[in-house]
Amino acid sequence: MKAYIYRAALLCESCAVDVKAGLLGVACVDEDSDRWPQGPYLDGGGESDSPQHCDHCSVFLENPLTLDGVAYVRDSILDAVRAGDRTDSVALTVWRGYYADSLDASGELSPYPSPGKFEGEVRVAEVFYAWMLDGGEDDTAGDCQECGQIANLFRGPFKAKELERGAADCDLDGGLTFAESFYLECQCAGAILWENDQGFVSLSLYESAAELESDWEKIVADLSPPDNDDDAGEDDSAKIGAPI
Repeated sequence: MKAYIYRAALLCESCAVDVKAGLLGVACVDEDSDRWPQGPYLDGGGESDSPQHCDHCSVFLENPLTLDGVAYVRDSILDAVRAGDRTDSVALTVWRGYYADSLDASGELSPYPSPGKFEGEVRVAEVFYAWMLDGGEDDTAGDCQECGQIANLFRGPFKAKELERGAADCDLDGGLTFAESFYLECQCAGAILWENDQGFVSLSLYESAAELESDWEKIVADLSPPDNDDDAGEDDSAKIGAPI
C-alpha cells in the first residue's frame, strides 16, 4: 500500500489526497513534509520495527517488518490472547493474518529432535510429561503395572505461566517457540498423554473440547478394572441371553 509522510506522520493515499485538497496556497512541489505530504512511498513506507497505520484514519499500511518487528507482533498477539482481547485487538484481527508467513503461526508443531522416551512425538509432549510428574493433569486412567499403560487428561485452555513453567521443568531446548505457544494458548482445547510400561510416551492434542471429553470417556471405560464379581457376571450372562 502507498504511504505518504506529512508532519512526521504516515498517511494512506486517501488521507493524503484529503490533506492536499485542504492546503490552499501551498505549492504542490514543496518538498517540506511539514508543509506538503511527501510520497508516495511503496510498501506502507517500507520496513519497520512495528506495523504502520495511517495517522488520520488508522488503516493498516501493510508494511514489511524487520526481525524486531516480527518479534513485536508475536508478543502483541500473545499479549492480546492472554488478556482475553480476542475480538478487538488489531494484533489478532489484522496483523496476525497479514504477517502469518513471517510469524510461523501455522499450528505445525516441531517434532521431538532426538530418540528415546519422546521419539516420534512433538516437542511439547515433554512439557505435558513434566506437568504430569508435577501432578498437573486433570484426570488419569489405567495403570502401567495392571494394564500396561496409563493415560493422563489435560483440559485447556493453557496459560502462559503454565507453559513457561513446564518448559523450564523439562529444560526444553530454547523454550517454547512462538508456534508452540500460539497453538497451545489459542487453539488447543486439551491433550491426552499416554505412557506405556516400557516408559515410552505419546501425546494426542485436541482442538475440540467435545471430542476431547468423548475420547476420554471411552479411554476411562477401556482402562477400567474388570468386574470380578462372579455372581454378577453370571447374572449378566443370563440377562443377555446366554445358552441354557
